[in-house]
Amino acid sequence: GKRALAVLPPTPRLDVLLERARAADAVAEGIYYAQSPQESLAPYRAALANYEEAHRRFPASRTVMERMERARWGLASTLLSMNRNAEALALLDDGHARVSKLVAFDADDLEAARLLQIVGLDRAQATADVGQFDRAIALYEANIAGRRAWLARNPGENRRLRDLAVAIKSLGDVQVRGGRIRQACASYE
Repeated sequence: GKRALAVLPPTPRLDVLLERARAADAVAEGIYYAQSPQESLAPYRAALANYEEAHRRFPASRTVMERMERARWGLASTLLSMNRNAEALALLDDGHARVSKLVAFDADDLEAARLLQIVGLDRAQATADVGQFDRAIALYEANIAGRRAWLARNPGENRRLRDLAVAIKSLGDVQVRGGRIRQACASYE
């Protein structure tokens, strides 16, 4: 990652911008797991900035848009892991709105649909973590409904069934934190 960043030329070509962003993301991932989440923030921000630059120059590129939103989610989830919940929530709200537009434009884009579910789940978690339990529960319920709809269209995808179970368990956890024990028991059931 760091060597790639050092040798990539500063050029506005799409392939180079995407490679710079991918390399910065790889550096961030390595630092996150090998050193610390705190140290990974700068390269995560660099990756997002590179994708945002690519998006400014190539606004019609769906590849750029999806990768940019994946990078936004990566930065937000890192902030969430550090209990920087309000910062994470702002990024997740923005990302969710952007990915929702991608999905609305092309409902058959499976990567965008999965990313919407991933971002939506972290968004619900961040909302709970800033103490907005009613809103968080509504976000979880909407996310779970989306996951159920996905499974209804693609019933053989066991990975998505596991993803649904994780989302429902997370809803139960937030219901407990919000004092809704009876609802939590139903979710766990």
